[in-house]
Amino acid sequence: MTPPYDGAPIPFVLRALKALVSTDGWQSLAGSPDLLVYIYPWPDGTVDALAVKGETDALAERTNPAGEPVWRHEGTLTDAIDALRDVPPPDADHAPRLVLPGRASGPHLWRPGP
Repeated sequence: MTPPYDGAPIPFVLRALKALVSTDGWQSLAGSPDLLVYIYPWPDGTVDALAVKGETDALAERTNPAGEPVWRHEGTLTDAIDALRDVPPPDADHAPRLVLPGRASGPHLWRPGP
């Protein structure tokens, strides 16, 4: 059960997270108690993901339709949210498309598909 709201101000970073994941299309994935994971699947199969361990430890990543990472930002939660807002849509001319070196066959933040 969620404790009642005590009226304390909500930190800016949590408001920014809520504003991002409240946007249509963002989905929460079940994970461990110490990790929040959100994904945004694009119509072409590209996926944006945000993994949050804490206010100072977050990872934003985009994978192409094959599940290969093409863009990544690690840092604070605020920086990761800002980076996700700044990365162009996958169909934009200047969107990241090249697979990041050394990660194409390694573990991913999230792998689309079965």
